[in-house]
Amino acid sequence: MCLLREFAFFSSVPVAMVVLLSAFCWRSRTDPVSLICRSPLAGAYITASLLYWLVSAILSSDYSSNLRFVEAGISGILVSTVAVRSRPMLAQALRGMLLVSVSVCCGMAPHLRGTMADRIGDIVINGTHIGNPVQLGVPLSLGALLLMADQETSRRLFGRIAHGATLAATFLCLLLTASRATWVVCASGMFLLAVVDRSRRTACLAGLLTVALCGVFLAIGVQNKGFLGAVARTTLRDGNYRHVTSGRTDQWLLASALLGHSDTALLLGAGPGNARKTYSRVSTSAVGPVYARGEEVMWHSLYLTIAVELGLPGLLAVMVWLLLLIRHALAMTMRIQYVLPFLAATSYALLAFSVTNANALAGVLLGIAWSSNCTKSLTHE
Repeated sequence: MCLLREFAFFSSVPVAMVVLLSAFCWRSRTDPVSLICRSPLAGAYITASLLYWLVSAILSSDYSSNLRFVEAGISGILVSTVAVRSRPMLAQALRGMLLVSVSVCCGMAPHLRGTMADRIGDIVINGTHIGNPVQLGVPLSLGALLLMADQETSRRLFGRIAHGATLAATFLCLLLTASRATWVVCASGMFLLAVVDRSRRTACLAGLLTVALCGVFLAIGVQNKGFLGAVARTTLRDGNYRHVTSGRTDQWLLASALLGHSDTALLLGAGPGNARKTYSRVSTSAVGPVYARGEEVMWHSLYLTIAVELGLPGLLAVMVWLLLLIRHALAMTMRIQYVLPFLAATSYALLAFSVTNANALAGVLLGIAWSSNCTKSLTHE
């Protein structure tokens, strides 16, 4: 019975995505297997994530250990299947995701005042924390980049006003999440968009101005504590660098000490599924203040997780895979002037410094990036 409960809780999202993928492929007569075969990078991720989860479950005796890497892979295949079949269909799906994200922000906004929470995506209702600012910030940042990269903005006045209002609402919600990781993703995406696509530089400047106006409104107009606190931590106003990174600096220092202390840890790692136990052991014996001392918490970075569990060879394999993904996406951008896969690939690589990037939202970024390997259908759209 316990195993069935675990399966229902941890597998509901992957099972639902498999059902949706099967239904879409049946209706559209699309073969996801051929898509994986045409995209070696996607096939490598799917194969590695399945093996990684299986070995993790065996070694850690935890069914859910690293299962979300499989969830990201299934989500990526679903998104890349849509992207390869039709770019307009993908754009409409991303706009729908953005609309849902903004609606969630509007629903959470009334719970900010008078509670322990001070940021959208992490509210408190009846003493229970609900949401995750990063998980809400990812679709918002991706949606903002999509709006600025949109080449089909209406020429009519009403269409331009609606487009600008949507962009302003997206940036306002993104700032309210106080998720600096997604802020960096959005800012770097705007910079890369302006570099690789000169025609969108005006849109990027307009987006930058919109961000500034929204920031001034939150800082001076409503004085939102979450936004002001994120700015204070980022500018090192309290003089403590540990607050700037929300304890992530401690994890990077602990990981470097762990890998440098033992050749076994450097070359083989602690084994798949043992990252949390390793952090609890290492942080307990650490000298000085440290984040979550003695607790079994995740390493807040994909690179740290892989380095701790698989050692330096595993980390190098992931880095090479990411570089190949970015290179393919950039080549596609230069060839057919379609910049979204490149932005998705770089966003995934940047987010990996702050989160493990193992969930369905990370799969959305992967799926868009994987479509750069399967450009036959895109080229003929």
